Amino acid sequence: MTRSSNPWVLAALVVALLAGGFIGGIVTAISCSPNTCLPNVVAIALLSGIVTAIGVGVVAVLAVRSLGEWRTAGEQGTPLPEPGCETGEDG
Repeated sequence: MTRSSNPWVLAALVVALLAGGFIGGIVTAISCSPNTCLPNVVAIALLSGIVTAIGVGVVAVLAVRSLGEWRTAGEQGTPLPEPGCETGEDG
């Protein structure tokens, strides 16, 4: 069974890629003398954008899977977990 990708996950990845690249590029550009390290700015912007997108992708996939499991449990009639971190034990 194949599933189509969720457009919200893709949107989050694109925003993370752009934001991470922008922040990485700005921080690198500020730390250099003017007009001296354009290759470094580009490389760090690309690297930070990719790393940020990977991190957001991991969190997004885990969240989507968790919600899918929660929906499946509800459809099967399994009691849904209550909110919070309660274990059912006293103390």
